[in-house]
Amino acid sequence: MNTHSFRIFYCQEWLWGEDQGACSPLTQEEAKKLHDKKMLYAVIIGSFIEKPTYVITLNESNDFFSVNFFDNWGRGYLTHQFQKYPDSERYYLSMAVWREYMSLDSHEMAEGTAYFFNAENDECYVLKEDFTTNQRYEKKEHYSQKDKIILFPEFGKYDDILNPNII
Repeated sequence: MNTHSFRIFYCQEWLWGEDQGACSPLTQEEAKKLHDKKMLYAVIIGSFIEKPTYVITLNESNDFFSVNFFDNWGRGYLTHQFQKYPDSERYYLSMAVWREYMSLDSHEMAEGTAYFFNAENDECYVLKEDFTTNQRYEKKEHYSQKDKIILFPEFGKYDDILNPNII
C-alpha cells in the first residue's frame, strides 16, 4: 500500500466504541517527538480524520504496535498486533483479528476470527466466533512466522506494515 495517496493525521490515541475517533490531535512535529521518545501516539491514514483507511497505534516503550484496517463504511475489518521479540529489534505478528458484518449498511458483527501467533514457533491458535448463532470454533494451525517479522516502523514510513494479507 502506498500512503502517499492518503492524508496522514496524528493524535495521542484512537478511541474505540461509540465515541470512536481521534483523541487529542497532534501536529506532525509533536508526533515525531513522541515517536523519538518511544511514547504512545496514533497515526490516522485516510482521506478524512473521521473516516480513516488505517489507524496505527505505536508504543515502542511497551514493545508494541498495531494496525487497524477500515472498510469504505468506516468499520474496522482487520487488526494486526505486533510485539517485540525478547532481546531483539524485530517484531512479530502476535495477533490478527478479521471481522465480518451482517450487511453493508450494518455495524453489527456477524463473525470474527482471531489468530494468536506463537513467538517461538509457527503454531497458531485460531478462534472463530459466529455471533448470529453464538457458536465458537477453536483449532490449532501452523503459519510460518518468517514473512511476519518486521522492524518497528520509522516515523512517516508505514507502507511496510499496511499489508492486510500478511497471514
